[in-house]
Amino acid sequence: MDLGKLVRDEEDRSVRNAALVATLLGLATLIGGLLSLEESGGATVVVVVIGLVQLGLAYGLYRGSRACAVAVLALFVVDRVVTVLATGAVGLGFLVWTVIFGALLYGGMRGTFAQGARKQARTAGS
Repeated sequence: MDLGKLVRDEEDRSVRNAALVATLLGLATLIGGLLSLEESGGATVVVVVIGLVQLGLAYGLYRGSRACAVAVLALFVVDRVVTVLATGAVGLGFLVWTVIFGALLYGGMRGTFAQGARKQARTAGS
């Protein structure tokens, strides 16, 4: 029994799921930054730029870029660490969503690398 197709489908779904999560994170960051743009100055501009970077990386992840996959996961980890350091105590909801989104982004990164390996094997075999 060949499970190769089943595994490929799961890897492809994980990349799309990770791209969706990265897009949602980017949109949330961008909208939050734009809503607070009037209240505070320079720090909010940085948040807007981070949101735009996250959206760009989400598109790259969707297209199968391994560098974007690693960058999305790294940016997510840095964002979570900075949030914890800035706010101090973290609620249960924050931790649950962090674990869920982190797992989806990690799965997407693995799926992106698996897709890249399949493409290289196909071109090497030709």
